[in-house]
Amino acid sequence: PVRNELTFLYLTVQQIELLIKSYDADVPLFLMNSFNSDDDTHKVLPYYRGLRIKIYNFNLSGYPRLN
Repeated sequence: PVRNELTFLYLTVQQIELLIKSYDADVPLFLMNSFNSDDDTHKVLPYYRGLRIKIYNFNLSGYPRLN
């Protein structure tokens, strides 16, 4: 939680929803996940269904790091 039990994702969605309502524009949200955070993100995304915001997510590359 960032503030008052609210997450970064929740606060970001609230800000984008305000933009969408204020300007009657489509403002998508793109989430870049790691392998470790992907499952957690998919668990919370259904909470945001029914809003005007379109949320897209994608994963970082799974290639190993080069030193």
